[in-house]
Amino acid sequence: MFFDKDLRQRSHAYLAEVLKNLKCPAVIVGGVADHVHILSQLAKTQSIASVIEHAKTSSSKWLKTLGVPNFA
Repeated sequence: MFFDKDLRQRSHAYLAEVLKNLKCPAVIVGGVADHVHILSQLAKTQSIASVIEHAKTSSSKWLKTLGVPNFA
């Protein structure tokens, strides 16, 4: 699935907010049409695996609420 520029920016902002809520503030969230790169701090109480799992699950659910094709 490819995201246009607007949806990429919105999804990057959403992911930054998810990370902030996990006490793992994003340094930068970026990427291209078909994938995302994230650099963030990692809270002492979180594992990398749990942060990534939460970010993927949350963003997938959010995309479904937007009616993005292939996420419904």
